[in-house]
Amino acid sequence: VDFSADYDENILFHGIEFQMRSLFNNILDNALKYAKSHATFGCKSSGGRITIIVKNDAEGIEDGSLDRVFERFYRSDTARANEEGSGLGLALVKEIVVQHKGRCLAYGENGSFIIKITF
Repeated sequence: VDFSADYDENILFHGIEFQMRSLFNNILDNALKYAKSHATFGCKSSGGRITIIVKNDAEGIEDGSLDRVFERFYRSDTARANEEGSGLGLALVKEIVVQHKGRCLAYGENGSFIIKITF
């Protein structure tokens, strides 16, 4: 899988370190595990807000909202076929984001699966 990252240097965020490590570990693991050929990670700071975007070219992604992926134990038919993971990683991501007063969205766009987190 081809992986690329684009992020602002020196972003300052006040949060619980072990939870933020878990958040990054889970979103990157998910992006790489289900990517067909490429995944990207981006982190930008603008206007006092931090936006994280993780994107891949996973199988069977339809355009529109895919927020169900943040439900505990939710696995798409494609994910079930692989029998990988427990279905808890993205639920944990959402819980961490909410605890840090942020929000997260998942959606499909032009065959890509995208997770957008804003603090």
